[in-house]
Amino acid sequence: MAQRYLTVPEVAERLGVGRSAVNRAIERGRIVPAYKAAGAYWIKPADVEKYRKKYSRPRRNVQDSTNET
Repeated sequence: MAQRYLTVPEVAERLGVGRSAVNRAIERGRIVPAYKAAGAYWIKPADVEKYRKKYSRPRRNVQDSTNET
């Protein structure tokens, strides 16, 4: 069975970030694409999960900023 690779937009969607954030992660070597073809990066899903585990931060609780006195 052929392995499925993800594009930058698909990785961005999975990580909940913008495309530019994924491209920066690639430029910094934090996500290593399997290959580049026709100007597009192709990334293994397992590499996306490795990145998520290593670099994602827990989400903060954002409270209502209105002051009720």
